[in-house]
Amino acid sequence: ASSSGVGLEIGSTGGTSTITGVEATTPGKLITLPYNHEVAINQPYATASRNTSGLQYSWIGTVTLDPNTDYWVDTVTLPEVQVNIDNNADNWETVANAFGTQWGSWETIISGQPVLSNTEVVDTVTNQTQTGNQLRTTTTTTNLQTYTSTDVQQRVGTSLGVKLSTQSQTLGNVVRDTNIQPFMRSRVVRMTARAFKPSSRLYAFFDGINVTAFVTPCDSNFRPIGAEGSGIVTNSKGDAYGLFRIPNQDSLRFRRGEKVFRLCDSFTNSAAAGIVTTAGQTIYASEGLINTTQGVSVATTIADISVNRLTDVRTLQNTSTTIGNNIGDLLTLNCTANITGTTLVQS
Repeated sequence: ASSSGVGLEIGSTGGTSTITGVEATTPGKLITLPYNHEVAINQPYATASRNTSGLQYSWIGTVTLDPNTDYWVDTVTLPEVQVNIDNNADNWETVANAFGTQWGSWETIISGQPVLSNTEVVDTVTNQTQTGNQLRTTTTTTNLQTYTSTDVQQRVGTSLGVKLSTQSQTLGNVVRDTNIQPFMRSRVVRMTARAFKPSSRLYAFFDGINVTAFVTPCDSNFRPIGAEGSGIVTNSKGDAYGLFRIPNQDSLRFRRGEKVFRLCDSFTNSAAAGIVTTAGQTIYASEGLINTTQGVSVATTIADISVNRLTDVRTLQNTSTTIGNNIGDLLTLNCTANITGTTLVQS
């Protein structure tokens, strides 16, 4: 098919060619030589088709991570250390115990009167004397009498009193150790991909390692629209959104520093022309420190020394005995009378 427009004539005198006319294509945007469409090669038995994009051109997209840096410091706090200053307080307690209580003499403050509490007969002697018709009987009784009195006594003493108290003052935290962490910590960052090839499946690579399984596809508001690792597909505008969870586990972790985060449509992360048709990358940086801190406090022991006045009271029971004699006389008059054969003895 030929296009209409200005005629084109070619002369070939002397082995040279001269363009004497041009033709305008139907849309009117290009000026070309007149041409016809002809089949150069016809291969009806081709088994597959190949997109020439990637050989002649490719989509270079932009990738944004938010945040794209992670500079962090973790703090590990050790148990607080307490410095004790006792000011020889234990020695004051020892002195107080050795000194003990110094007592004065007992003084009687209440003296009770003796009260007869018991009488006991210890001996009895009987004597008889006959005078005429009178019989005198004398009985001597010996008694043991017990008297009891109660006295109240008091004494005053002094002793040393030692009362220990502790005053604490916190000096704050001190840094015991600082370690540079060799690996990036795990965190979730927002991923935005723009100007990629529309409707294309993308694969994520971090430091050259496939991390697609750690990317959750999202909408433009970063609300998940699929499960983590379900795949990244650009929309009709070539945009894609997702949440990238940086792994830090035994099977996969990344050392600190700057790492390349790359999106492409090659699952092998190839950069060869014809294999990858769209790609884009950015830099993510991470540095971490762990500070080990410890609190320090000072505890001062203060001895409060006092002289205590003590009073001791006791009750004494005093017992005394006396021996006394009781003498009793009995006079008996003997007489005999005959009264109808009965003898009457009267005393």
